[in-house]
Amino acid sequence: MVRPMLEITTTPAKYEYEVMRARLQITQEKPVVNRMVRRATLNMRQQAGRFEMNTVRRRSDMGMKGVVDRANYEADLGAKAAREKIGDYVDFGNSVAKFNKGGNIPDALWSQSMKHSQGDLVLVPVSPVDIHYIPASLTMDYQPGQMSADWNVGKARLDFVPGSFSLNFSQYASINIEYIGGFIYAPPSADPNFEAIA
Repeated sequence: MVRPMLEITTTPAKYEYEVMRARLQITQEKPVVNRMVRRATLNMRQQAGRFEMNTVRRRSDMGMKGVVDRANYEADLGAKAAREKIGDYVDFGNSVAKFNKGGNIPDALWSQSMKHSQGDLVLVPVSPVDIHYIPASLTMDYQPGQMSADWNVGKARLDFVPGSFSLNFSQYASINIEYIGGFIYAPPSADPNFEAIA
């Protein structure tokens, strides 16, 4: 029987690998809406009706005058009184001049005094009071309400994560060849364990 001369031992390789797939990550911000609301307003302004009376002309006719009118009126009265007084002096002078023609001084003085003591009944027209009515008024100002919305759309962000592949060897492959035979003698009879075959 022939024994094998070589012993061959193989060791397989041991490894681990990890595969990570590529992926796309999406980050989305939440949309935000800003609203501004203005309420409707109604503004009302009411003015009551009223009477207006203008009594300037009536008061002037009744002698109740203003400062300027009073000054003008007194000036006119003064000028009139001066003219009347001058006329009285002229008339009295004429009466005195007639003494030599039978005139009488007491009669002239009496007639002169009685001239200013007699009164006259005069109808003075009085202007009516100017009255007018201003009716009531109502004004309304309506401002409608408003609402505005400002949309802030969230931004989207895309992140690409590439795939990865990792390989980790824990044991490499190997081949171990071991010679398990004995020595080879030439001639074979030189082998100490040689046994001749009969």
